[in-house]
Amino acid sequence: MSLNMISEFDNKLLGRKDLKCEVAFTGPTPSKTDIIKMIAARVSAGEDLVVIKAINTDYGEQKATVKAFAYNSMDDLKKLEKVEEKKEEEKPAEETKEAAAPVEEKKEEAKPEEKPAKETKEAAPEEKKEEKGE
Repeated sequence: MSLNMISEFDNKLLGRKDLKCEVAFTGPTPSKTDIIKMIAARVSAGEDLVVIKAINTDYGEQKATVKAFAYNSMDDLKKLEKVEEKKEEEKPAEETKEAAAPVEEKKEEAKPEEKPAKETKEAAPEEKKEEKGE
């Protein structure tokens, strides 16, 4: 596995380096932790200060384009990244609870609704026959 830096921008305002690199590999796409280790070694930063934003691979190719940020300090990282992480972690937990409850309710509601609907459709032609006969 090899790492080739495409671009490196020192973003002093945000206290980080904006990185775009290409990772060549064999076999499956490397994990985020493997890529973080490689980037941290290349830019001389701690592994806990490197954040991967995207790993993009083209179908059938043995290379990936990676967008990452290497922060200067943990304070800079927390100012920009911690808020996003909490939202991502909290939302799926809430969505799964909310999504699970309505599905169960819909199943229960759907069963009783289906039976009366069929009965009313079947009853309707009989009533018409009786009305015609009288």
